[in-house]
Amino acid sequence: MTVTATAGTLSTTFALTVTPAPVIPREADLSITLGVPSTMKAGTTVPVTVTIRNAGPAAATRVAGAVTLPTGLRATAAPGGIVSGGRSVAYLVPGIAAGTGRTFTITVTVDRTAAGARTLDAGVSPSQVRDPKLTNNATRVTTTVVR
Repeated sequence: MTVTATAGTLSTTFALTVTPAPVIPREADLSITLGVPSTMKAGTTVPVTVTIRNAGPAAATRVAGAVTLPTGLRATAAPGGIVSGGRSVAYLVPGIAAGTGRTFTITVTVDRTAAGARTLDAGVSPSQVRDPKLTNNATRVTTTVVR
């Protein structure tokens, strides 16, 4: 845009350039980890931790996480989560700010007859932002049940 103001023989010209700010996409890099003991004794109760983190850059909203337990392990308590049939736990977190996370503990009961390797699976996803790095949205951890 150019504006010219004239007063007698005096003339002034200036240019104004407007550059719009770049649009920053709403992205939230979510990850999920499981804290599982390397061994579990049959017939006992053990804690399993679930940590959902948001590396940003934006806040993540309506974050859904889930943990699936194998045969021989049963979720008996999961504060903040919904236990389904003892084999899966679902979490719905309203929001996680960038650079923060949420940790939950699942109380797992190990069947008296269980033995050998057992694999737990977990996954997380946002519903209202894009996740630029999907490779850390799922995890699989194996533990060994001993008698």
